[in-house]
Amino acid sequence: MTEDELIAVIRAQTPAGNLAPVATPTVIAAVETEVGHPMPRFLRRLYAEVSNGGFGIDGWECASLSPLPDHYFCDGEDVLELYRSFTTPSENPDDATVPPV
Repeated sequence: MTEDELIAVIRAQTPAGNLAPVATPTVIAAVETEVGHPMPRFLRRLYAEVSNGGFGIDGWECASLSPLPDHYFCDGEDVLELYRSFTTPSENPDDATVPPV
């Protein structure tokens, strides 16, 4: 199956009314810059051509790349908030959630 065919299947499985607008090139670039590397090509296409998050099945929707007040996909506001929560050491020395680097 080609990437184009996979994108068509994902679009067909997600009700159009539930899709957020696509992510802009500026939003995608900002995420890649902060994370420090480019997204895999297919994931980039999903965000740029299908929706800025919310695609997926059975409650496992992809998080958005930027805050979307009218859409809820995960416990974090967006991918960068989730990224920061896993990469920023806690100021509480007893919190071992993210080990200091």
